[in-house]
Amino acid sequence: MRSMENNAAALTDILLGDTSVWGLISGILVVGVLTGVGEEAFFRAGIQKALTSARMNHHVAIWITAFIFSAIHFQFFGFFPRMALGALFGYFYWSSRSLWVSALAHALNNSFVVVVTWLEKNGHLNNGFDSLGSDSLWAVIGSLILAAGCLILFWKPLIGYGKKI
Repeated sequence: MRSMENNAAALTDILLGDTSVWGLISGILVVGVLTGVGEEAFFRAGIQKALTSARMNHHVAIWITAFIFSAIHFQFFGFFPRMALGALFGYFYWSSRSLWVSALAHALNNSFVVVVTWLEKNGHLNNGFDSLGSDSLWAVIGSLILAAGCLILFWKPLIGYGKKI
């Protein structure tokens, strides 16, 4: 597992190694947008929809798809957080009945990683994700407000009041 994790880190380094502005823009387009949309099309509109179309309970379908989503990334030390993120994307897709909601969330998540990696490689962040927000109370407050807004927006669909797709 450690070897696979190291290989994934090396691949990420290659993909996000360009510290120029063009590297940032191309990273956002390729890793952020294209990968986010492509993975959502495969996992949510493909696997998850196939499972729910086969009359599987939507919660079970979402979590099975999230498990597969996390396993296919071959980064086992982040397996459970990535599975939870996959489930969140799955619930976004199920509750909104639109692939674009989960694709946008996925693209934003991936693009955020690209931007933070670029900032770290250019010396603007010393400890990467660990230092992000620690300097600014406003960043922490903004994150809490955004998270609370998302929870309020999606609470009813997440507990079963959404429409089936």
